[in-house]
Amino acid sequence: MNLSNNLKKHFRLFIYYYTNGTLPFLVGDILNIPVDYREELMYEATSVVNIFTIYMNNIKMDENGKKTPTYLSRWHYTSDRLLHHDRTVDITSSVAHENDLEKVEIELNKKQDGSEFLDLNWSSNETIKFIPTVKITENILLNLPAVSGVAFVKKSYFKMGIVIAHEGYLIDQTDLIHASSEYNRTVNVDFLSYLFNDGDPRFDGIMFYKINPI
Repeated sequence: MNLSNNLKKHFRLFIYYYTNGTLPFLVGDILNIPVDYREELMYEATSVVNIFTIYMNNIKMDENGKKTPTYLSRWHYTSDRLLHHDRTVDITSSVAHENDLEKVEIELNKKQDGSEFLDLNWSSNETIKFIPTVKITENILLNLPAVSGVAFVKKSYFKMGIVIAHEGYLIDQTDLIHASSEYNRTVNVDFLSYLFNDGDPRFDGIMFYKINPI
């Protein structure tokens, strides 16, 4: 039986992200290799095989040979995932005082003109709490687990039905691992230095989340 066009399409995307260095950050955790994995993998064929094996083992096909999840069924909005997915649980309200939180009531995927930002035939009304960037302190960071997720809020995106502009992983409350558009690769940087670029906040707020294992 030939591979379905759907599988071939997704496999091409996987190879693209793998090659340009923007695979999700779990690659480093799974294989215990540096975050900038491409140079290391030039000389480690076994690790490359492991990455492709993990990917292929997690593909699920229906009776028609279509891969799941599909584009329509996957999680498109980080804020939606943090509120409703049991693998990435929002802990923002538990690490900061209520007085330090800000909230937005928003219909995700719905622009100001009433149209959808993404053609999904889906939207969701949510009340989302976040910590304004100017209120992020080292004391708040100390309340985080050793490994946590961090999502960056951009208020200018609200009019498009979007809350989160970027996300990454925070290690030991100090080190941010994220896919950098500035360096075109995954990097490990000091969180507060990244958040306050020459003293100016890059984003308007922060959500933190706990990462639950499979």
